[in-house]
Amino acid sequence: MPRYTCDVLGGPLKSNGVELDFYGLDDSMDPLFDPQGLDEGEGFLYTNYFGLKDPTVARIAAAGRNLIVDNAQSFYAPPLPGVDTFYSCRKFFGTPDGAYLYSSSGSIKDLERDRSYDRLEHLLRGVDQGTEEGYPYFLAHEEALDRIPMRAMSHLTTAMMAGIDHSEVRARRRSNRDHLTGIGRSQSPAHRPSRC
Repeated sequence: MPRYTCDVLGGPLKSNGVELDFYGLDDSMDPLFDPQGLDEGEGFLYTNYFGLKDPTVARIAAAGRNLIVDNAQSFYAPPLPGVDTFYSCRKFFGTPDGAYLYSSSGSIKDLERDRSYDRLEHLLRGVDQGTEEGYPYFLAHEEALDRIPMRAMSHLTTAMMAGIDHSEVRARRRSNRDHLTGIGRSQSPAHRPSRC
């Protein structure tokens, strides 16, 4: 998996017995690793950073095998046929849990449904009292999620996702991306570490 990735990925993978090896990224956030050398049963996790790496995802998918795409930062990027791909609801929409997984593997079935009514406090405090007040509860929520086994999305999150105008969100995200793409590096509101 890439060195430059969300910390939340490592814990669940390790707790499920997955051995992790990390690879670096070049200045374009392309992998400094050739997935062609993977053995059967090994996977290559690549993050579609900020939704800007669709061409890299397509190139790796065409050339390699065992690709797993982390589209947590690119909720509206379509999954490629035969490529395991996951999306995070809570990173994009402020839900208490939830992700979508597209996989050709039949090994994930009949998961117990999650319940998330008791994991809303960080979200509610953030709205009602401000982000800083909700932050300690967010940290506790993240820690609690690390201990929960893989489950099917809760009814609450499913209902929250159904209430979102996805056409509007997609258009707003594209507009924001286009605006940020058009400004110079000195005006950029954020940067990433070089040589991840």
